[in-house]
Amino acid sequence: MLPDRWKSPSYRHPILGTFGVGDACMLAVDNNDRRGDERVFIAVMDTIGGTQAAKYGAHNGWHAPGTGTDAVNDPANFIAKHIGQPGTTFDLYGIKASEAFGINAGSLGARLAFRDPSNTQINGKSARNAPTPDMLKAYYKMIFQFTGDLNSKILGPYTTKTSDDVTILTNWLVSGDPTTPNRAYWAQGDGFVESNFREGTGSKQDLFNVNYLGVTLRNPSYVLESGNTEFTPDLTAPVGSPIAAYWGHLRRPESVLMDERRAQPHAGTQRRRPRTPWRTRTRVRVRSRCSRASRSRTRH
Repeated sequence: MLPDRWKSPSYRHPILGTFGVGDACMLAVDNNDRRGDERVFIAVMDTIGGTQAAKYGAHNGWHAPGTGTDAVNDPANFIAKHIGQPGTTFDLYGIKASEAFGINAGSLGARLAFRDPSNTQINGKSARNAPTPDMLKAYYKMIFQFTGDLNSKILGPYTTKTSDDVTILTNWLVSGDPTTPNRAYWAQGDGFVESNFREGTGSKQDLFNVNYLGVTLRNPSYVLESGNTEFTPDLTAPVGSPIAAYWGHLRRPESVLMDERRAQPHAGTQRRRPRTPWRTRTRVRVRSRCSRASRSRTRH
């Protein structure tokens, strides 16, 4: 259920007995539910204070204190009581079976899927679990969407899926304040830009890349584009950059390489399904100026 109103200071939590510290300002969209990224995201939020200690384990019934791999099987770390939805500063929304193209459940833009009032058998029986456009506009200043190992059919609509993920995102972006920007969109995963690009020139997804995120696909392979065959490539920030001088790709040695995609006109990268000997992960953060084409930042 979105939004999680038990985070509001206007309500006392029925289990914890405490008032909320404020409505969540970020919606985390797990666009690859059950495939690993949610576990990492929740661990990070637990660590940096995005989740207060009282809410540890709200989403899955356990909390790992960072004392080793055996900790997750220690009954002392099990959370038995129902303490509501996860997070303190964020709300979490999961999309089920996102890798099953066209038949996944609860897509972000499900409220904008095709409707046919003339079909009396199914009219009025549309999805109600996804957020509405007004809900996103009223509550969330940031959307963080993690897409895991997917590199195609991430955002609808397309032939077998009418849920309009692109429109609900673009409407939310342009609804912000152009004077004091209050919209931030961060997509992280193996092939987000690639997926949008593969829908074809002029598609909603491709235009979302170009007109809102300020990027497009440059090359299907980082190795071929750069000529860099290092096992763990270094990423050196340009002179004058506010970020640290050196970054590196996160690599999983047990896996084969996810070819990287470099975005234009910014120095972003994406990765895709296995093709060569390494696997890398990159993160792309985009801040929108709302009514005009957004700025893009890439974090590796």
